[in-house]
Amino acid sequence: MPDLAAPTSATLLIEGWRGVNHSYALVNQHQILELLKLNELHLFHRDLPFRFGHWNRRDNDAGFSPLDRARIDALVEPGDAPVDCVYRICAPIPGGAEHDRRRTLTFMITELGLSAGCFAAGADRAGFFTRDANRIITSSAWSRARIVEYGFDPAKVDVVSCGVCSETFSRVSAAERAASRAALGYSADATVFLNIGVPLWNKGIDALLLAFARLRERGRPVRLILKDQRDVYGMSVERMIQEVGQRCPSLLSADTLAAISVIPGNLDRGRLRLLYGLADAYVSPYRAEGFNLPVLEAIACGTPVVVTRGGATDDFCDDDVACRIPGEFGRLNDVATGLAGAYIEPDADGLVEALDGFVVGPGLDRARFDAGCARVADAFNWPRVTRKLAELVLGHPVTAAPVLPRVRQRDVLDLLAMIRPRAMAQTTKVRVGNAYDGGYVLPVQALRSDAVVSIGVGSDVSFDLGLAERGARVLLFDNTVEAAPVKHANFTFHHFGWGGRSGGNLLDFDDIHAMLTRLMPQHALLKFDIEGAEYEALGTTDPDKLAEYEVIVCDLHDLGRLAEPARFARVREALARLTRHHMPVHLHVSNYRGVALVEGVPVPDVIELSLLRRDLDRFPGWAADPIPGALDAPNHPLVPDICLNAF
Repeated sequence: MPDLAAPTSATLLIEGWRGVNHSYALVNQHQILELLKLNELHLFHRDLPFRFGHWNRRDNDAGFSPLDRARIDALVEPGDAPVDCVYRICAPIPGGAEHDRRRTLTFMITELGLSAGCFAAGADRAGFFTRDANRIITSSAWSRARIVEYGFDPAKVDVVSCGVCSETFSRVSAAERAASRAALGYSADATVFLNIGVPLWNKGIDALLLAFARLRERGRPVRLILKDQRDVYGMSVERMIQEVGQRCPSLLSADTLAAISVIPGNLDRGRLRLLYGLADAYVSPYRAEGFNLPVLEAIACGTPVVVTRGGATDDFCDDDVACRIPGEFGRLNDVATGLAGAYIEPDADGLVEALDGFVVGPGLDRARFDAGCARVADAFNWPRVTRKLAELVLGHPVTAAPVLPRVRQRDVLDLLAMIRPRAMAQTTKVRVGNAYDGGYVLPVQALRSDAVVSIGVGSDVSFDLGLAERGARVLLFDNTVEAAPVKHANFTFHHFGWGGRSGGNLLDFDDIHAMLTRLMPQHALLKFDIEGAEYEALGTTDPDKLAEYEVIVCDLHDLGRLAEPARFARVREALARLTRHHMPVHLHVSNYRGVALVEGVPVPDVIELSLLRRDLDRFPGWAADPIPGALDAPNHPLVPDICLNAF
């Protein structure tokens, strides 16, 4: 640990990018979410100009949940507030003013090596970054070696690794994998390879294309998926395919080209997880990388990887989780292309044989792979790796979060019992809203509602409109849209989301509920659909305030990931608050998502749940209604509804 002053708390100003899916911005945003959890730090943020003029939040969205996006965006500039430390994370690498004596951490990451062009105009490359208590942060031992080669003091260069978000990138189930492969038209015997990297020389996609073509020459039933990156980097992978085809026309035949799929456009995290999970291997025969985050994400999704030995991925890839291709270390100084620095040329024959191992066999020992995945997940997750950054800011160790016990089958069954519908002695049910997605089945008491809190508007307000037409005043909340899609005299729209605490464009439940109480309702109803953010929001909600709502109807998301201990604990706590004064009376499974096997228990990933306040009826036992019931309809009208036995 560096010899820094060790304050018990510190004010940190982060200067960088947020809102887009460039690697620097993704690292920054993940680190922000973890740093916000530390009471010792008070954060500010200053947005620096994007590297390219075409970047914007709409076309290059970073893919975070609405709640996480709101938490990130809630950070403001410090104004006149004093700042103890500045952390800069953008490119080109910005320097600092001579008179600025604030302790500064500068993020630098390099693939081949640093050059004068890596730094912003006027940046004092030799002095500012390491003077006094200033330090350089980089992501891998490979990148650190290149930074030290450039001339920086090795004692002033720290490795703060990247991590993986275990709540986003988790092992893909067999059912999800089969459905994803079928959707792309892959036969059961096809071996599918994946790479989502930018089509640059150092990424080695040309080497992958040639190895793939040699396997096709052998008659192997292999398929290759590549990702188009023109939306962020303005580079088309098709152009690289054409260039390789011109160099080796006999290899890239029409048959081989037909076996290559290019995924266009931006992918949200859920679709990216499924893309990783459907592949038999993620293949990255890179020549030089600063970290290679997709490799780590693929491992988290349960997908073996093929990488170059000796590079940045050596930090987190051993032979249990990766086929590591040998290569020859080299130096490059190409004036024509501007490429200069160190690289590793992967062995072409070794790459072909590694890929063929996944065709003729498992590629890797599965037991060793599973154990290796667990080690990687424990060491390279965002909470753990970001603690080191916090320690560099504070100058002292940060206490790790407690390790939660493994989720077992009995735990899953007990949690599902909390949402299993109960029979109602006197109350019937009614459907309100669209015939498909947007409509809900709920107790008939909903029809007498005189005030509604509806959180999560999106593009469909058919449910809200149905109650507004009956005279209910509806308070609409959503921070992801600018206004309700339709107008009604009883609608009042608020451009706020629901969070665990108020700040930025989020309101906690106390603040939302206060708006309702001003209407002095007699029969209030609460509806929410906030795409997985409900557990954190409910985690700080007073159940006694929920008791003022006769009926609650909601969507609960990501239940298929209950095997993750932290998620399980969060969901259980949220459901305990939700059901303290209310009884579940109707459940429907969304057919937009599937059913996962969690510790041997089939669990739907997304459900619609309706609850009735306990004092409004008697509940003699479990409901005998089938799932789906007579009033239910599939969310997606062109896909069969999901049938489910009671838990």
